[in-house]
Amino acid sequence: MASIHKDQLAESIGVNIARKCKELKLSQKQLAEKTGLTEAGISRYISGQRLPRLDILLKIAAALDCTVNYLLYGVEM
Repeated sequence: MASIHKDQLAESIGVNIARKCKELKLSQKQLAEKTGLTEAGISRYISGQRLPRLDILLKIAAALDCTVNYLLYGVEM
């Protein structure tokens, strides 16, 4: 597997979070409420400004009813 830069990973995760939110018709505010995170934090993850820690990825995946693999790679494994 090719190595991926931290910024690229953050961007990819953000795209996948946004895609799943759109699919579920869930706003950033609603996702923040479901995860117990701030709306600003969710915004930073979606924009790729910040790379979420594993515990945060787990919360987001649970709230979006998907796997961490989906958030990382855009596919369920």
